[in-house]
Amino acid sequence: MRQIKAVLLTTAFALAGATTALAQNPAAAEAQANRLEGTWECQGPGQTHPAKPPIVWFGASGGNSIEVDGFGGAVYGAADLSASEGATRVATRQGSVLLIRSLHDAGRKVSMTLSREGVGDYRCVRLPQFDAPMIPRTRLEQAS
Repeated sequence: MRQIKAVLLTTAFALAGATTALAQNPAAAEAQANRLEGTWECQGPGQTHPAKPPIVWFGASGGNSIEVDGFGGAVYGAADLSASEGATRVATRQGSVLLIRSLHDAGRKVSMTLSREGVGDYRCVRLPQFDAPMIPRTRLEQAS
């Protein structure tokens, strides 16, 4: 139990440091955009069928902006990244706001908590890229 608390505290401090750096440094904003880049499968409110979860896609466009498309077209377009209350705030130019908390990488599984304004919280997991090897790179190198 103590180890779990230590991991949670470490993650919280890392996220707080990243969002502070995000507000002060454009390079940190670009790094955060690169961490978000990809397709995410989310579980949460408004999900009508467990086999068809909402999908959200982030594509880095440079600087502190990012492209977003998700939730059946409800959230889309160019968005600006900023720090907000220990989270990363993604505000689209159409007015939709997403708050990203607890973005962490646990080996091959990357997950986050995404809050959608007026809807609720989602637990999201990044889907593997279509060109990513399914076998960990270290095993591929040992085989050759």
